[in-house]
Amino acid sequence: MAKIGTGAAAQGRRMAYVNANVLDGTEGMEALENHVVVVEGRRIVDVAPQSDVDLSGCETFDLKDAFLLPGLINMH
Repeated sequence: MAKIGTGAAAQGRRMAYVNANVLDGTEGMEALENHVVVVEGRRIVDVAPQSDVDLSGCETFDLKDAFLLPGLINMH
């Protein structure tokens, strides 16, 4: 796995993580089923239901109903 800040991610590649159950980290959170997380370079640019996201130009990764908690950095 490439280290964040190097390689294609740092060059602005657009990636979409599809079929995810997204956890937002809030108190009392419930998983947002069948959501997409779009990352451009090193930034999350969209988190939305899969039916609402334009995936053109994205390299897609199917998470197959896995859980995803985007945006945590050095939480410990």
